[in-house]
Amino acid sequence: MPHRLLWALARMQHTGIVTPLTTDIVGAGADPPTLVDRLLGLDDDTTSDRDQGAGRDGMEQRLIDAIEKVEIQEVESRYEWAVDEGRLDVLGSLFTADAYLTLQPRGIERNGRGEIVEWFREYCEDWGWRNRRHYVSNFDIRVQGESARVRFYYFLTYETEGRSCVAWGRYDDTLVRRGDAWLIATKLIRSAAPRVIYLDEGWAGLEQMPVSSEEWQGPRGT
Repeated sequence: MPHRLLWALARMQHTGIVTPLTTDIVGAGADPPTLVDRLLGLDDDTTSDRDQGAGRDGMEQRLIDAIEKVEIQEVESRYEWAVDEGRLDVLGSLFTADAYLTLQPRGIERNGRGEIVEWFREYCEDWGWRNRRHYVSNFDIRVQGESARVRFYYFLTYETEGRSCVAWGRYDDTLVRRGDAWLIATKLIRSAAPRVIYLDEGWAGLEQMPVSSEEWQGPRGT
């Protein structure tokens, strides 16, 4: 059974989602019914060997898919924390060496980890946007082997020139697996706010930039 699947089952046991987790799950050549068998009801003697195999494989794949989506979402969460806290070292560790960053509608493009980190240094230190807090939601994650496409919304609060401001939009990202880790290969930031929005003025009546309702296309057509 894959290592990540065992980890997920152990976490499920630890949090009380399923019981009991027996030592035969992590042991070699276990004869008693495993936890996956219990979840599927495959320890029933009336279930055919063929049905047992198909059910077990399907459950394992669903668990692995769920684990990968959690891992990917954690990468995106670390990205938001790093941007808010100005942690350039952390930001650099989340991108591939040949990563590509695009900001629309500003038309900003950065190619490679070095250029991306330098742009975030300018953003964090020179823009004057203080007390940044990103809030994200509505994750749509599509894993395809060793790569994944992710889109989700963001809402940003910050302070500039002594005034409270907000911004919002969407990310369209691609991630790739490198060893045991997921890294951001492309990040497309689609801002929907037409300009700096001061909280005391609100945004009613503004012509907002569309966050795109067309068929989803990732950065550089991925």
